[in-house]
Amino acid sequence: MGASQEKKRRRAAMEETLSAKPAKQKKGMAKWLKITIIAVIVALLVAAAVYFTSGYFYRNTTAVRMGDSDYSIAEFNYYYTRAYDNYYNYVMENYEDSYMNYLPNDKIPYDQQLFSEGVTWDDYFEGNAMNLLEELTFLYNRAVEDGYELSREGKSTINEELYNVSYTAASNGYANVDQYLAVKYGKGMTYDYYKEMLQKYQLSQEYAENKAETFKFSQEDLATYYDMMKDTYDVIEYRSYDFPIQTGEGVDENAAKDEAYYTATEFNEAVKSEADFIRLAREYASEENAEKFADDDATLTSAMASNIDMESSVEAWLLEETRVPGDKEIIETNDGYQVVYFVNRNDNSYNLISARQILVQPESILKSDYDDDAAYQAALDSAKADAKAKAEKYLKEWLDKGGTEDQFIEMADQYSDDSTPGGLYEEIYNGKMIKEFNDWLFNTTHKPGDYTLVETQYGYHIIYFVSYGERYCDFIAQTDLGAQAYEEWYEDAKEDYDPVKTFAFRFAK
Repeated sequence: MGASQEKKRRRAAMEETLSAKPAKQKKGMAKWLKITIIAVIVALLVAAAVYFTSGYFYRNTTAVRMGDSDYSIAEFNYYYTRAYDNYYNYVMENYEDSYMNYLPNDKIPYDQQLFSEGVTWDDYFEGNAMNLLEELTFLYNRAVEDGYELSREGKSTINEELYNVSYTAASNGYANVDQYLAVKYGKGMTYDYYKEMLQKYQLSQEYAENKAETFKFSQEDLATYYDMMKDTYDVIEYRSYDFPIQTGEGVDENAAKDEAYYTATEFNEAVKSEADFIRLAREYASEENAEKFADDDATLTSAMASNIDMESSVEAWLLEETRVPGDKEIIETNDGYQVVYFVNRNDNSYNLISARQILVQPESILKSDYDDDAAYQAALDSAKADAKAKAEKYLKEWLDKGGTEDQFIEMADQYSDDSTPGGLYEEIYNGKMIKEFNDWLFNTTHKPGDYTLVETQYGYHIIYFVSYGERYCDFIAQTDLGAQAYEEWYEDAKEDYDPVKTFAFRFAK
């Protein structure tokens, strides 16, 4: 074959190749590969969904930074809820009769309700939560730096709170305590994580209390301070009986006022002693109030002046320097007249007491378990008798062992239904404990090692007298002055943190 012919043949073959249609390619990718990629994508989406809605994400993702300290979403939510609880408790303590006027509507998001002009309830609680976190950060870090460890009482407080949440969860039908805590504090909160929150908070608060106690003051300083504050802290004991002015349609206001004053005057003139006051209150009581005034203490008020809810005119009369036991007066009030009888003023110069107890509580008896009242009462009486027998057995056992304080501590930890370590109560002031317990402590003079068995509404208490402490008035002054000194120290020593909200903060609250 000639060269020219070979050349023509190769050109024809090339043209045929170039003009031929290309082989048909399969559209898309292999079916197995497509299924694999889809499965991977679905798995990633599911994993992402689980992660972002799981407790792990809320416990391990930082929502707020305070200096070098990071706080998770769940941890911030804990302090947000604590901020709400603190406010709620304040309202219930001070405005119990009108609390609804001071609380947000739980059926409407907090960020859609105004707390004050330009500030929503959400802003308010968030701000308080940030303040709590700022304080916690400083105090906790200081406590760790100083090597401060939780006291036995602090650990007991935590254990008691853990018991309370477990009991609340069970008694309210939750599947477990984790479910209850997640409802109260938000996603991510578990029993173990809640315990960590409590330990951290308790350590910081205990450290602060310990720091305040390090500031000491002279006896002169304490006396000067208490004297200045005596109208706040002195215990005022008095009796009173009200004579309201009758109101209503058709009532002559002036005649009603005169009638109230006349009756109050008659009552006041008949009072020659405290016993007279008690008797006359029963005689003047209406039929509907007869049962109330059958109690000798129905007319009695005994409390620190600052804790008594009384009208300013009554307060001014009671706190006059010249007031002496047996003084009486008719005082006009907003609603009518009040006859007031001054019993006593206590300057808290008595000594505080330390004591231990072993508490034996009767078995809980539910009325719903019994068909009639008689059977229910019989069950109550039986449980009470069993508790008394058990308390008497413990008392005998303790005495047989030698009746020492160390043995009492051991038995309190072993037997007492009171969770306080060693059954110890310190710095007991008059009126702190339940009446029967309180009366034994303060109505007679004791020496260390004295003991008794008393019955109260809570059960049977084996009481061991430990010692007398400092005067209550000095304790009050030391506490107040120490708190003031602590606040000054805190303001000078604290670090000003600028809270930084992370991207994850949007998952909080």
